[in-house]
Amino acid sequence: MDIMNRTIFGILNLLTLFFVLTCVSSASAFASETPAAAEGILAEITAAAPERRAAAYEKLGRYIAAKDLIAPEENAALEGVLNLLIESDIRDAGAHSAAGELCLKNGNLSKAYYHFEMAVMADPYNFHARRKMNEVRTALAPEAPRASVSNVPVPAGPIPLPLSSAAAPADEDDGEITADDGEKLSSTIKSNLPAAPVREIERGASETAGAQECKKTACYYITKKEYSRAEGFALKALEQEPADNEANYLMAYIKNKRKKNADAFSYLNMINPETLNDARLLHDAGMLLVRLKKNEEAVAFFTNGIACDRAYLENYISLAVHYTQIKDHESAAKYFKEAMSVEPKDLKLLYYYALACNKAGRYEEFIALADKLLQISPDGAYAKMIKRRLGLIPTDRLISGDNEKTLLNVAIEYFNSGEYGRAESKLKEIIRINPDSFDANLYLAKSAKNSGKTVEYAYYLSRLESVKPNIAIELELGRAFAALGLNILSREYYLKYVNRNSRDVAVRLEYAGMLKEKGAFVSARVMGESIIRNAKSAEEADAANLALAEINGGGEGDTDESGFNSVSAGAAENLYKLCLMLHENEMYNAVESIGDILSANKSPIDARVLEMYAVSLAALKKYNRAVDAYKLIISRDRANYNAYVQLGKVYLKRNNFVRAEEYFRAASIFRPGDAEILMLLGDSCYYQKNSDDAEIAYQEALERAPNAVVREEVKLKLEKIKFSRRAR
Repeated sequence: MDIMNRTIFGILNLLTLFFVLTCVSSASAFASETPAAAEGILAEITAAAPERRAAAYEKLGRYIAAKDLIAPEENAALEGVLNLLIESDIRDAGAHSAAGELCLKNGNLSKAYYHFEMAVMADPYNFHARRKMNEVRTALAPEAPRASVSNVPVPAGPIPLPLSSAAAPADEDDGEITADDGEKLSSTIKSNLPAAPVREIERGASETAGAQECKKTACYYITKKEYSRAEGFALKALEQEPADNEANYLMAYIKNKRKKNADAFSYLNMINPETLNDARLLHDAGMLLVRLKKNEEAVAFFTNGIACDRAYLENYISLAVHYTQIKDHESAAKYFKEAMSVEPKDLKLLYYYALACNKAGRYEEFIALADKLLQISPDGAYAKMIKRRLGLIPTDRLISGDNEKTLLNVAIEYFNSGEYGRAESKLKEIIRINPDSFDANLYLAKSAKNSGKTVEYAYYLSRLESVKPNIAIELELGRAFAALGLNILSREYYLKYVNRNSRDVAVRLEYAGMLKEKGAFVSARVMGESIIRNAKSAEEADAANLALAEINGGGEGDTDESGFNSVSAGAAENLYKLCLMLHENEMYNAVESIGDILSANKSPIDARVLEMYAVSLAALKKYNRAVDAYKLIISRDRANYNAYVQLGKVYLKRNNFVRAEEYFRAASIFRPGDAEILMLLGDSCYYQKNSDDAEIAYQEALERAPNAVVREEVKLKLEKIKFSRRAR
C-alpha cells in the first residue's frame, strides 16, 4: 500500500507541474481551476484506508458527473490514479464506479458498462452502480458489451532506436503495430515490391533476367521470408550490375536475416554513402548497420541522408536517437530541432524528441512535447506510449480480475514489452481464477526461466505437465532437474522424451552429455553406442563417435554410478523448495510423481520431502502407499510424532480404529499435552465403543485446550458420551 501511495503521489506531483505549464500557456479559466479540485479528491481517496474511501469515491463520482467537459490532462490524472487503485484491489467497487463515470463522460459505453458491472459484482448493494449499469446496457443494446485490450507495445528501459519508417507504431486501427520493429520491411523493400502475380514474376525473372526484375522478385521472396530464393535473385541482379546499391542492400538484408552478419557487413561496405543520393536507401542501410552494431558507420549514412533530402525525417530521428543513446544530448537536440523546423507535427518525431528530453533531464520540454503530441493525436499509439512515460496507463488497461482472457491478453502485452513483474502479477491472478490455465502456467514458466529462477521454472513445468502432458514439457523438466542437481529425476524425464522420440539424435546426444557431466559414465557410454548403432546418416554417426570419444576420455567413473545417484545438500534443498511449492498449491499428483521416481530408484529422500509425499498420497486416497511412506518416516526417526498422528488419521478413515488408537497413543508419548492428539485418541476409543477411555482422553484434552474453539468442540464430544450412556 505504501508503494502504491508513493506512486500515486508521484503522478500527482508530475501532473501538478504539467497543469501549471498548461495554465501559463492557456487563457482558459477551466484549465486553471479544475485540476486542484480533482487533485484534492484524489489525495483524499489515497490518504484514507480502503474501507473508509466510500464518501470520497461518492464525491469523485459526483464531481465527474457534474462536469460538462473534462480537460485531457485532468482525464489522464483521474485515469492513472483509478487504474492504480484497481490494480491494487481488483474488487474496489468505488474505484470501478468512478472509472465508469469517467468512461461515460468520454463516451466509451462498453468500458463504462464493464466498470459498473464490476462495481455491482464487488458490492451488490451499490444501487447507483446498478442503475448506471442498466442505463448503459439499454444504450448499448443490442450490442453485447465487452472490454477491449490494447495491443500497443510499451517501450521500456532505454530509448529504442527506430528501425525503419515502416516500423513506427501507427494508430490502433492501422494494424501495423508490432512489438518487434526489426521484422518490419524497410522502405527500400516496400518500394520494390512487384505488382505481378507470383507465376509472372518467376517466369519473367527466369526469361528476361533484368536487374530491376531480379530485385523486385528478391523483394517479393523477402516478404514471404523465403530468404534462400530471395538471395538467388539478388545475386542475379548483382551479376549484371555489381555496383547496384539497392542490390547490395538487399543482399546485406538477406544475410542479416540468415544470421550471417559478417557477410551482411561486407555487402554494406560496397555502398558509398558519399556518392549515394537516395535518402531512403541511406536510412535503410544505416538502420541495418545499427542492427549489426556498427553505429559509427551508420552515422555516416544518416548524415548523408539528411544532406541528400532534408524533408525526409527518418534520418534526423535515427541520428538524434543515436546521440541520445551515447549521452551526447546537445547533438541530439540539434538534429531534433532541425527536424522540428521541417515538420513540427510529426508524431514519431514528437515522441522520440520527448523521450530524449526526458533522458536528458529536461522535464519541462518533455511535458510540453508530450502535451503537444496528445493534443494532435490523443488516441493514437504514440499517445498511449507517451502516457506510459508520464506514468498514466490507458483506459483499456482498466481490466477485470474475473475475466481470464482479458487478463491473459494484458499479461502477454506486459511480457512482450519486458515488464515481467507486472506480467507475473496478472498471470498469478489468472491462476487464482483458474489453476489449470495452460497459457498462464506457460508464460509464468517462461518468465521464471528468463529470470533464472530454476526452482520456479520446474514448478510451473510440473503444473503444465499435470494440465496437459506432452514430450516437450517432459524434456524441459529433464533439463530443469539437471540444472537443480536432481540427477535421478532428470534422467527419468530425459528417458521419457527419448523413448517417445527416439529419432531426435540431438537430444540423445544432449542426454549422453548430461550423464557424462553428472558422473554416470557407464550409462553415457551405453547411450553413445546406441546412437551409433541406430545412426541413419554419416553425420549422425560422426556426431555420436565424437561424443563417445569425449565420454571415454573422461575416465571410467564408478560402475555403480553412486556419484550420479547421490544428492548434494544444495540439490536436496532445491527438491524441498520445489515439493513445498507443489504441496502448498495442492499439486499432489506432481509430488507423488517425484516421490515415486525417487523411491523406485532407491534414492535418499529428505525427511521433509518424504512427509509431503506421504500427505499427498493420503490426499489422493492412496492409503496403502501412504501408510508405507509414514512407516518409512518412523523407521528413520522414531520421535517424529506427526508421522504417528498421520498414520492414526489414515487408519481412522479406513475404519481401523484399533490401529488408529495404537498410533495416537504412540504420538501422545512424544507430545503428552497435545489437545489435538488427545481428541483423536478419544475419537478412536469412542468408535470402538470404549466410552471410559474416550471420556478420559476428552477430559485431558479439555484441560489442555489451547483456545475456546477447541474447548467447545471437546465439550460437545463429552456431551455425546453422556447422552449415549443415558440412552443405554
